[in-house]
Amino acid sequence: MDNKFSTDISIKELIDKHNISKEIINKNKLILTKYINNHIDCDIKKPCKQNKKGFKSLLIYENKRFYIKFDSCVHQKKYLKQNQWKKNYIFYDFDDKYLNIKQNNFKNNDFFKRNDQFNKFLKKIDKGLYIWGDSNMGKTTISLLLSNKLAKKNFKVFFCNWTNFISLLKEGSPQIYWNKIKKSQVVILDDVGSEDISKWTRDEIMLPLLNLCVMQNKLIIINSNYSLKKLKFNYLNAKNNTDNENAKINSSKIINRIEKLCELIKIQ
Repeated sequence: MDNKFSTDISIKELIDKHNISKEIINKNKLILTKYINNHIDCDIKKPCKQNKKGFKSLLIYENKRFYIKFDSCVHQKKYLKQNQWKKNYIFYDFDDKYLNIKQNNFKNNDFFKRNDQFNKFLKKIDKGLYIWGDSNMGKTTISLLLSNKLAKKNFKVFFCNWTNFISLLKEGSPQIYWNKIKKSQVVILDDVGSEDISKWTRDEIMLPLLNLCVMQNKLIIINSNYSLKKLKFNYLNAKNNTDNENAKINSSKIINRIEKLCELIKIQ
């Protein structure tokens, strides 16, 4: 038997484990030589050296033959472990680059200046948030960061811009998105109130969604340019109102659900 085969750790382990004869070794010289010439063990402290980045060759033995297969190298395993949390997103409609935003990038934001409040929410997570304030105050950024933090804590998250969500429902197959919300533990709605508010968006989308969150005990985070008082006014004056009494009832229900589900935070 070629000495280089007996000195290779992986080959030697297989030989000892399966009591492989010299005859079989000789019949598999080509594949064994190929394995020795191409196999690399990565050092996690150094860049990946694999010919196919992230994947190393493995030697297996079955039915008196050797085979080469590929598996994740230490770099790829580390990457997969670090990014496993992203699978906790049931749905999101933001650019992938926002999966990597960091809290310290926004330390001057009013919300993150109040670290005790931020950390208290992430530690306890027993009530959602209604984050409101003027435009360009970082409400969406806050929601994105909270969304990532919750996904990393293994919550199943649904994140959607509210206007986009309404458009998705209009495009067809709305049940697909309702099912995704039902599968989620956390629902995050971005820029609520910016949509073209109508009786339909109020009574057939927002109210049922909030009712679902109440009934299934889901955590909800909403950001908006509007205070709840102004949001209620907007819902009261929605397009296509045909019943003022119904508008009052459903608008009040929406605000009451938000107050039940969320702590109110104004960003200044």
